[in-house]
Amino acid sequence: YSGSAFGAAVQKIIRNQSDDLVFVDFEPYEPSYNQDASFLLAPLKDKGELIGIIAFQMPVDRINAIVNKTIAGFETAETFLIGSNGQLRSVPENAGNLAIGSSLSSDVVKKALAGSKGLIAANNHRGVPVIAGFEQVSLPGLDWKIILSVSDEEAMSEAYASVRDAVIRLGAFSLIILVCGYGLGVLLLRPVQA
Repeated sequence: YSGSAFGAAVQKIIRNQSDDLVFVDFEPYEPSYNQDASFLLAPLKDKGELIGIIAFQMPVDRINAIVNKTIAGFETAETFLIGSNGQLRSVPENAGNLAIGSSLSSDVVKKALAGSKGLIAANNHRGVPVIAGFEQVSLPGLDWKIILSVSDEEAMSEAYASVRDAVIRLGAFSLIILVCGYGLGVLLLRPVQA
């Protein structure tokens, strides 16, 4: 498996003799039945001499559980990690047939991959209009983005309700002014007409 990213990371630790942790991004890994796997490798040293490397395979279910936390007040919220190659690094909760390593293409993903952080109103990978925020994930050696999106309708529901309430109040206030103006006009014009 020396040709895999895992093998390259092991060789890098041996070659550099560094004390740094090394993250290995998701890629198909033969011992895991060619499922995408990611690793965290740590050099083990005794008196400054490298005596081994401990490798921890990143648990996909735990990554998904952390990333897919429920966001109070939003039923359409969706959060996921995506790599610089446009492939999923976590699976959204209502993902259907998506899996880690699946490629996503949407305006939201393109914008996230083009910048370090931001906010965008665009269509998501399902074609649904959303308000989405994204930011760089700070893990050495990994170029991942975290994307959080909420449907445009749900995100803007309070704003739309506020606008509707303001229009109703403005209409009611205008009606009161018209009625009062008409009544005052009639009251003032009667003596003039008499």
